Amino acid sequence: MKKIIITASLIFSIIPCAANADFLGAFDSLVEMFRVNTFSEKKYKPQRNNKNVYWNIIVDASRHYDVDPYIIHCVIKHESYFDKNAVSHKGAIGLMQLMPGTAKSLGVVDPYNPVQNIYGGTLYLRKMLYMFDNDLRYALMAYNAGPGRVKRNSIPKVSYAYADRIIRDYNAMRR
Repeated sequence: MKKIIITASLIFSIIPCAANADFLGAFDSLVEMFRVNTFSEKKYKPQRNNKNVYWNIIVDASRHYDVDPYIIHCVIKHESYFDKNAVSHKGAIGLMQLMPGTAKSLGVVDPYNPVQNIYGGTLYLRKMLYMFDNDLRYALMAYNAGPGRVKRNSIPKVSYAYADRIIRDYNAMRR
């Protein structure tokens, strides 16, 4: 990571930054993708009396992408019930149930890896929140049914129920 930052610093000192606003955005995306792909799971060691062995990963991902950790926890609970090897009947994989194409677009190389899956799922949730003006209910429905269906207003009833269950659990956890 240090090599990337040093290289970027050299590039930015040579090339005028004002003319390269697009390059800055691309660089931020590259750094973000690098972090998802190379984040070490060795940092996270389950403790004996820890109710949720993934909590530290959830907190780190929440800080990185500015998403409430309790929301991430509730999404994982409803998507996979904390089974890192879960596969849905539609092919969604891992803790946050990422579809293979979505996982690939988020830079997740191994969707069964809890760290990559939680970071990738949190990034996707952040994108949904941004897309729907931080409206949690619509972002959760988009996470479940896809953003296209929510934008076209063809949201399945199951997605309404999904979002409402997560929001109910989220509110209960916050109390």
